[in-house]
Amino acid sequence: MKVRFKFQCRDINEKLRKFTWRIDNLSTVEDEILYSEDFVVEGNKWRIHIYPKGNNVDYLSIYLGVANSATLPSGWSAYVQFGFAVIDQIDRRTSLTQGILLQQSHFYKTNETIMVVLLHFKSTQVMMSWRSY
Repeated sequence: MKVRFKFQCRDINEKLRKFTWRIDNLSTVEDEILYSEDFVVEGNKWRIHIYPKGNNVDYLSIYLGVANSATLPSGWSAYVQFGFAVIDQIDRRTSLTQGILLQQSHFYKTNETIMVVLLHFKSTQVMMSWRSY
């Protein structure tokens, strides 16, 4: 399996970022979950998680996650605005550019290449709080 990573920043303003992750031959991937390389927005590390065969569902599942959650203080949270675009390189008509991906069980073809693009990533507010447990 070839997994390629590419990081791009769009210069719309200092808070907007674009991260592109190219995955070749997605239908042949046997891993249960794939993780993108980490990327930083406003000092916080993030990564994309992909379940090629779904996360307890029968279709592709994509999530945005905090990459370094174990090192963050208890009660840490971040409010972000983001959207995903999944681009089918064989048939662009089946590409998705929604913020939330819905059921797409008939989306991919054999030996396809897809691009997962995290669009308009913007951290609107970061709150840190410490709680004693």
